[in-house]
Amino acid sequence: MTEREQIEKLLDPFFYLFRKSIPPASVEMFVNFHKQTLKLNVPDTVVEQLTDFYKVTNGVPNLDGFTFHACNDKRLFKWWSEKAELWLGSRENDVLRWKDSRFCLGDESNVSYSADYEFSTLSELLDKSFEKWYLGTWKKFMDSNNDLDLRRDKWK
Repeated sequence: MTEREQIEKLLDPFFYLFRKSIPPASVEMFVNFHKQTLKLNVPDTVVEQLTDFYKVTNGVPNLDGFTFHACNDKRLFKWWSEKAELWLGSRENDVLRWKDSRFCLGDESNVSYSADYEFSTLSELLDKSFEKWYLGTWKKFMDSNNDLDLRRDKWK
């Protein structure tokens, strides 16, 4: 399964639960996003994974407290010049970020809670975040609804 398919598999049920349709980034947004990442020398591997995410949705605007910054949101690059970190989003006290070739879940003062919260892919970070936030019920929901038609075209 590709990274984009993994991201869709994780996010589609989440959007379905809230009956929200969040469109992908526009071509113009992608052009500006890629110009910014080139200007800042953001590594290609992270840009590719974020591009996969933004092809699915251009961010998550505070669904159940979860925000993932849109590709045209200046907060995404807020910490880049100072810390070489991308601020991906947050939920309550948890902060999702990319630093040193790792996607991490931590808090304001800790890049990650531990090595168990550092991942090589964005989909792994999202999966662990949903598991943490929903106390394992997320995986049970996903497993018990394998036959549920969660295709986004059914509920847009």
